[in-house]
Amino acid sequence: MTYQIKIQPLRDNVTMPKRQTEGSAGIDLYAGGDHAIPSGETRVVSCGFAMEIPPNMEGQVRPRSGLSSRGILVHFGTIDSD
Repeated sequence: MTYQIKIQPLRDNVTMPKRQTEGSAGIDLYAGGDHAIPSGETRVVSCGFAMEIPPNMEGQVRPRSGLSSRGILVHFGTIDSD
């Protein structure tokens, strides 16, 4: 089944989410800009775009396996369609 998902950048120079390979289970998200976050601190970082989630579906934010090996932790999150 294929879904059309509307994505709109919120500012210039945003790296839009993209599927890296045909077999990818999801799309990769990128931080909207460069961020220096001191060790041990937590920050909310925008991706710089808005995305419409289809009705009765959800978006999930998950860390990539390679990030944790570099000491970057991403909190899991669920984004409801409403």
